[in-house]
Amino acid sequence: MVDRSRLQTTKIWSPELMKGKVAFITGGSNRGMISEIAKAYLQHGATAVALMARKAEKLAEVVAELNAASPGGKAIAVPGDVRKSDGCADAVKSVVDQFGRIDVLVNGAAGNFLASASKLSTNGFRTVMEIDTLGTFNMSRECFNQSFSKHGGGVIINISAELHWNGSALQAHSAAAKAGVDALTKVMACEWGPHKVRVCGLVPGAIAGTEGMSRLSDISTMNDREASKSVHAKNE
Repeated sequence: MVDRSRLQTTKIWSPELMKGKVAFITGGSNRGMISEIAKAYLQHGATAVALMARKAEKLAEVVAELNAASPGGKAIAVPGDVRKSDGCADAVKSVVDQFGRIDVLVNGAAGNFLASASKLSTNGFRTVMEIDTLGTFNMSRECFNQSFSKHGGGVIINISAELHWNGSALQAHSAAAKAGVDALTKVMACEWGPHKVRVCGLVPGAIAGTEGMSRLSDISTMNDREASKSVHAKNE
């Protein structure tokens, strides 16, 4: 297991790898992988990193931590819900208005919990599909239309999972959602490649100490979303 606190990415990649770039990242209010991506971008010279999540108070705490550790770039909080198309449009516009453009979009917002297909509610299934798949579509479309297509291209990184590759028990909702994310990645790469937009899929696997790992490692929370939410809080 990698000790993230001791990993110095500037010894692996150029400290100026992201120099002058503006990144927009969804998710991250619960720290973990998404906030680490934001931290790495700032450490490698990004001008700004905007983090978008629904939990405004927790998001503000993460942004404050990122700014305290940043050598020069700026992290900003953009409270919002990736499921709401109008909100996504407004969020992207606010970042473009402030920094002139967006160079990188990381679609990291996701939802998950343990649930058997026979007990999974329609609302639970819909919620994960909307956060993961619809959220990825909403944000990608807005970044393309408002920035990438006007400023010579950009990069989209879609965070996916391997759940749907061979089938994963208790993950009907998330597997379907990530299959949709993978399909979007391929389609957008085909359509937007000629506009100099690289669309990449990232499948990181399980990461110890994250909310996702906490939620999915306790079988006693199966079919109980509220119990799933409390597991991570106890383990922090």
